[in-house]
Amino acid sequence: MSELPTQEIVAAYEHGESLREIAAKYECSPTTIRNELRRAGTQLRPRGSQEQRGKLPLPEEEIVERYANGETLRSLATAYGISTGPIRRILAAHETEMRDARPPTIEELGVSMKEVYRRHREGESGNALAAEHGISPRTVRRYLAEMNGDVQDSPE
Repeated sequence: MSELPTQEIVAAYEHGESLREIAAKYECSPTTIRNELRRAGTQLRPRGSQEQRGKLPLPEEEIVERYANGETLRSLATAYGISTGPIRRILAAHETEMRDARPPTIEELGVSMKEVYRRHREGESGNALAAEHGISPRTVRRYLAEMNGDVQDSPE
């Protein structure tokens, strides 16, 4: 095999090309490219996909605090661009008490749907009643429909 152009390989790698991409260009193995980079004193990136490379460690204390302040596993996972699994592991490692994944029932919230129904029949909007009781307008509409109420509110 002929001598590899070390400076070009280093430049390509530092520009973000993968070991495989560079190896394909010079018709050799990724291991050969890795060895050439090491001989040149180049700091190698962590192994993994481009999505995995360069990510900072997750701010565990921040995640625990945000969860304790009411954020859901899903919203935290979305905020950090990961699945809920790593969020769960961080919370478990910090011995964080996990909340029940399901929303509380109307009964658990102490909302009297008979009272909501009565007030809705007297003219209060389902959206306003939902906001007052900390439940979704959809939940109010569903319960009113079950109670044969006229539900004409649109989401605000």
